[in-house]
Amino acid sequence: AKAFAEALGDPGYRRAGTHGEGPAASGRDWRTRVAVPALALAILASVIAAFGAWSEREGRASGITDEIAMSSLMPPADERWLRRGDGIALSPDGRTLAVVVLPSPEAAGYLALRGMDDLATRRLLGTEGARFPFWSPDGQSLGFFAQGQLKRVEITSGAVRSLCAAPGAIGGSWSSTGEIIYAPLINASPWRVPADGGECTDMRLRLASEPVGGRPFFLGDGRHFILTGALRTTLGVSGEDTVSVLTSSFGARAVLALPDFLISPSREGVLVQRIDVSRRQLVGDPARILDAVQTPGGFTTLTASATGSLVVAGPGESVRNLVVLGRRGVTAIDTVPMAGSLWTLRPSRRGDRLVLAGFGIALFDLATRTTTTMPTPPGGTTVSGLPPIWGAGDTTIVLSDLLRAENTLLFGLHGEVWNERWLPDLDSERIAIVSDWSGDGRWLLLGVLPGEGSPHQEIWLRDTRDGAFTALVVEARDVGAARFSPDGRFISHTAMVNDESQVYIRRFPGPGPAIRVSAGEGSSPRWRGDSRELFYTTTDRRVMAVPIGPDGAPGAATVAFENELLRNASEFMAFEMLPDGQGIVLALAVGGSAGFTLVQNWPALMRRRETRP
Repeated sequence: AKAFAEALGDPGYRRAGTHGEGPAASGRDWRTRVAVPALALAILASVIAAFGAWSEREGRASGITDEIAMSSLMPPADERWLRRGDGIALSPDGRTLAVVVLPSPEAAGYLALRGMDDLATRRLLGTEGARFPFWSPDGQSLGFFAQGQLKRVEITSGAVRSLCAAPGAIGGSWSSTGEIIYAPLINASPWRVPADGGECTDMRLRLASEPVGGRPFFLGDGRHFILTGALRTTLGVSGEDTVSVLTSSFGARAVLALPDFLISPSREGVLVQRIDVSRRQLVGDPARILDAVQTPGGFTTLTASATGSLVVAGPGESVRNLVVLGRRGVTAIDTVPMAGSLWTLRPSRRGDRLVLAGFGIALFDLATRTTTTMPTPPGGTTVSGLPPIWGAGDTTIVLSDLLRAENTLLFGLHGEVWNERWLPDLDSERIAIVSDWSGDGRWLLLGVLPGEGSPHQEIWLRDTRDGAFTALVVEARDVGAARFSPDGRFISHTAMVNDESQVYIRRFPGPGPAIRVSAGEGSSPRWRGDSRELFYTTTDRRVMAVPIGPDGAPGAATVAFENELLRNASEFMAFEMLPDGQGIVLALAVGGSAGFTLVQNWPALMRRRETRP
C-alpha cells in the first residue's frame, strides 16, 4: 500500500519518478515477452487491491469518503493501439476513449472509440492517418489531423470533412463557443477556425516580440487556453494576441485536465497545479499524482476528462520501430523493434551504427541488429528531445539534455567504457541546443533560443578547444536546424521568411551570402555523406533532393523519398539520412499489445492533500 500511495503522489513520500529501461537486444526469448505482460497484470491486480485498502483507511481517518479507482484498458486481441500522446483523447464525460489503432508497423492508423464498459472498439471510417484527436465539448464530434489537414468526424453519422491545412500539426482544442484553435506546425503560432468551417486565421500570438506556439488546450470557460511547448507553458485568452508564461517545462509537454488543472511531467513525477486565469499564474504547491508517464517525442501520454478521470500510459511498454526506407519507389526495406523510451536517433558518420536517445542513450548496430544500452549520468535520467550527434571518428557523442541545468553532455567511448562530462552553458539567460559537430571535431553548431534582448533564434558556434562562443548567423528572423556539410565547407540551415520555413546553405566559416535551396517551404536539411547532395522535407511530407555543386550552387530539386508511411508519421520531421543517400531512417511508434490505465476520481488526491494539517 505504501508503494502505491507513493506512486500516486501521497505527500508523505518524496521518491523521484522512474522511467522505463532502455532497449533490449532484438533476440529476446519469446517466453520473456509472454511473461512480462502476465507479470504486469498480476502486479496491477495486487496494486489495485492494496490501494483499495489504503484508500479506505485514509478516508476513514480524514473523514473524506472519496474513492480513487484504477482499472486497465486493454485492446482487443487483434488490435494495436498507439500508446503515445498524439494517439489518445478521453471524452469530456470520461466515458469514451478515442484511440489510434495501428493495423501494422507500415500501415496508416485510424481512429476508433472504446467505451469504458465495452471490450470492443468501434472504427471511425475515413480517419486513416489520424493523429492528435480532440473532442468537441458536447462529445458528439472529434477533431483530428491527417494527410496534412485539420479534420472533424461526427460520431453518430461518421461524416468526415476537412477544415484547414495543417502540414505538421501538434494538436488542437475545441471551445464551448464553437471555435477550434490548432497548431499547424511545431514551432508556429496557433491558428483558429470556426468548428463548422470557415476562414482559417493565424492568431499571431506573441510573448513580448517573440512568436509563441505549442499544443493548445481550452480551459473550462471556453475563452482561456494554454499552449504547452517543450520549453514552457503559456496562457492566452481568445481575442488577445499576447500570452503569459505559466511555467517552464523542459523536455515533456504538459496537458490540461478540465476545468483548470495543469498536469506536468517532471523528474519528480507527474505534478498537478491549478491555473488561476484572473492572476494568469499557477497557484498552490504542485501535487504529485503519478510516478511517470511516457513522453515519446516530448508529447505526454496522458489524457483527462472534466469528470475526474484520466487515461495514462506508464513508462516502458510501448513498441517503437526503427524503419529504413529506400529512395523513391521503394517501400520499407527494414523494420527493427526498439524501446518506446527512446525516440531520437542519429547515424554514425560511417553509417554502421545509430545512437538512440530519449529517456537514456543506446547504440544500435545496423549490421548485427543489436542494441547496447549506455549508463545514465550521475544525478538523474538523461532526457534528450533532439538527436545526439557523433564526433570525429565516431568515438564521441554530444547531446542536449533538456531536463538538466547543465544543458550539454559530452560522452566519450573508450573500449566498452563511457566517460561523460558536462559542458558549461552559453549563459544563464539563453538556452543553447547542439545541432551538429564539425567533422574535424573542433566546432559545435548551436541553436540559441530567444531570450533577454534577443527576440529571434540564432545560430552560434562553440570552439571545443577553448569553449569560446561565437555568433554565426544572427538575423531579424528565426534561423536554426543548422548542419555542417561532411566536408566542412558549408552549413545548411532553415530561416523563417514570411512565416514560412525555407532551406539555405552558406560557406563556412564565411564570408558569403546565404543561398536558397528549397523551391518552396522546406525544413530539416540533411547532407549526403559526400556533401554533393542536400535533402529537405516539404509540408506534404516528401523528402526532396538537391544536387550541390563544388561552389555551393544548388541544382533542381527532385523528389527522393515519397511514401504513405512518411505522410502518416507524426515523427517524420525527425528523420535522418544514411551517408550514401540511398536510405533514410526514422523511429516510428507502432503501439504494442499493452493498453492504458484508467484512473478515476484522481482530484480526491489533491483534496486530501489540501485538508491535511
